[in-house]
Amino acid sequence: MSTDYAMSDRLYFEPLTKEFVFKVIDNEKDGLLGVLAQFGGQTAINLAAPLEEAGVKILGTNAKSIELAEDREITAKLISQLGYLMPEWTIARNRIELLNGAKKLGYSVLIRPSFVLAGEGMIIAKNKKEVTSYLSKSAASIFDKPVLIDKFLENAKEIDVDFVSDGTHTASFILEQFEAAGIHSGDSSCVYPSQTLTLEEKEKIIEMAGKVSQAFGIVGIGNIQCALKGDKMYILEINPRASRTVPFLSKCIRFSLTKLATKIALGDSLPQSLPVKNGIVAIKRPIFSFDKLPGVSTTLSPLMKSTGEVMFSANNFQKVVENSGLTFMPCVL
Repeated sequence: MSTDYAMSDRLYFEPLTKEFVFKVIDNEKDGLLGVLAQFGGQTAINLAAPLEEAGVKILGTNAKSIELAEDREITAKLISQLGYLMPEWTIARNRIELLNGAKKLGYSVLIRPSFVLAGEGMIIAKNKKEVTSYLSKSAASIFDKPVLIDKFLENAKEIDVDFVSDGTHTASFILEQFEAAGIHSGDSSCVYPSQTLTLEEKEKIIEMAGKVSQAFGIVGIGNIQCALKGDKMYILEINPRASRTVPFLSKCIRFSLTKLATKIALGDSLPQSLPVKNGIVAIKRPIFSFDKLPGVSTTLSPLMKSTGEVMFSANNFQKVVENSGLTFMPCVL
């Protein structure tokens, strides 16, 4: 949080709930243009619909477009119409549907409740016993909203695409995760620019990001998580908001994507060219605090466990790997 008056006129330290957000809006109602929801993570975009219903203008990606990306059935339909793939999936609204859905897809499966933060409540289940154990440990409230079941893509390369769009034109940036799909992206080291994708693969990803951002009406900043398995690219998730990699990426290209996305959300068009500076290779490496949290499992999974991150950069990939202290050969290589 910045307390610099060059960044903001006022800074509120309050819980990001409807009650407190409405109090802030009431305090700032004179001359209020609207609210930007896309920079506050999942918690913030979950508030877009109730804010819009209350007459508050959502700047950039509106509540309807956010719903398109958050509703799996609508998302799958749009992605199919665009000609792209998603892993096989189904939805469960109760215990029986979850057990039957996992069996129908065939193990392993990725189970995740809707609208969760940091992978909370997500698991990769390799058999029925693990699904049953998951259900015994989960609160009944997980079925308050549909639980998603995806066919898990074993040994797939995970790719993140951060983009800025004005609804017509899109600027995309590809980050390559080191750990295979199934590890929360916040717990995975990643590299920018990507090191192993072919020019053809990069072009297809950039084209995909442009089509997806337009189809879902994303205006401002967004993120797409993909997985490459063999020669097939799968869309795992569409986030109509900023991802945690935006600060890292902005430092890599030495250009503020946040500032650009804000201008677009306020009505500007995407410039034909961006003053992006390349020439460095950078790695984002997660930081864990397992030594301070005794009893916490150190096994990485869809549930995010890192407590921070650090950035390393150099003029070539080998040097930045050495600088970062990575002691394993990234699976993307």
